[in-house]
Amino acid sequence: AAAIGTDTIEFVLGGNSLSMLSAFQKGELVFADTVPYTELSQYKDSDEYYNSGELGASYLGFNTTRSPLDDQRVRRALSLAINRDYVCKWVTMSGDAAATALICDGIADADPYVEFRAAGSEYFGTTTYQTQMKEAKKLLTQAGYPEGEGLPELTYLTLDGARDVAVANAIAAMWEENLGVKCKVEAYPDTEFTDKRNQVEYDVISDRYIDTFNDPSIILGRFQSEHAQNVSQYQNEDYDALLAFAGETNDIKERYRLYHQAEDLLMTNAVVCPVYF
Repeated sequence: AAAIGTDTIEFVLGGNSLSMLSAFQKGELVFADTVPYTELSQYKDSDEYYNSGELGASYLGFNTTRSPLDDQRVRRALSLAINRDYVCKWVTMSGDAAATALICDGIADADPYVEFRAAGSEYFGTTTYQTQMKEAKKLLTQAGYPEGEGLPELTYLTLDGARDVAVANAIAAMWEENLGVKCKVEAYPDTEFTDKRNQVEYDVISDRYIDTFNDPSIILGRFQSEHAQNVSQYQNEDYDALLAFAGETNDIKERYRLYHQAEDLLMTNAVVCPVYF
């Protein structure tokens, strides 16, 4: 105990990431839990920087009640047209992994020594990006929008943080360059973003989760019909029933079998578009 050092630790609350970095640089803080996105390149190779994973994912919700995103072929095309490896390597640049499904790496399955992701399906990244793009263009043509022709401009709602905006702009550029789909990015601070989300004033919206415990139920629960965080406005009695049955059974293997079915339903219907873990 004598080797630990100081007898007291002072926790400083409040301030944004830039002000925390400034205090760290001045020696007023010895630890800050966030590095501003704009300063990552300066610190990521430094001994002062440490990167730790979280049980979480960043994803897009498609407003399934509004045309043209009420067509799952359009939603699937948009999902396939995102180069997730590029986003992680050149946009977020903080050690994120390309998302292959909704439930992130690190969450256990019925067998706690097997990850849910390893026991489930991979919906992205199993082929090359070029192959994904061919399928995306085919789906968009089948939906009646060849090369994006006739498809109205989409509204993409995101928070106004530098990283959020950078990701949104990158994805919007991919959609326009590769599919001919135009997308207007609208970035707002927390309060305005929440108001517009609650009023469903968007076609596409950025969202994320950090799982509070090692179980997929909270994440999957977000897309139940009446859930307050159902940004996709998804309404499916079969999906609701799967989660209800999973919550009632005492058979852990059956519960996780139902969870995998629920994720598969979300992903095959392109209700949600995971971007990175």
